[in-house]
Amino acid sequence: MYTNVLLYLTVFPNRFSAPRDQVSVNLMPLQSIYQNLHAYHHGYPNLVFLNLAGNILLFVPLGFFLYQAFRTLRWQKAILAGFFLSTIIEVLQWIFSQSGMITRSSDIDDILLNTLGTALGCMLYRMYQRRKEKIK
Repeated sequence: MYTNVLLYLTVFPNRFSAPRDQVSVNLMPLQSIYQNLHAYHHGYPNLVFLNLAGNILLFVPLGFFLYQAFRTLRWQKAILAGFFLSTIIEVLQWIFSQSGMITRSSDIDDILLNTLGTALGCMLYRMYQRRKEKIK
């Protein structure tokens, strides 16, 4: 179910797709994060939530599930898997937008935020495990 939601929100056309004239590629780290924070201070908090928090929250379950499913998987490998999956999604968005199949923007900052979300998911699972062990 998580995979379906992830693909729907990141690859397939949906209400979050960019208008055709706003499709872009950002390869400069932190540029769109800065732009979103600037927009927040100028009265657009929903934009910040959708772009920044949305990219982080979207990958928190991945980190949680990877760390839970593969107990021998070190957290570094789980985070690296989140990084690679996010990179694949951004490349697919770029390829599909170039072919005219969908209208998506590719952004290096999305990869950074998605990877951060994966790391937070790993941390949440570790906290969950420690609490569970403490209760026993």
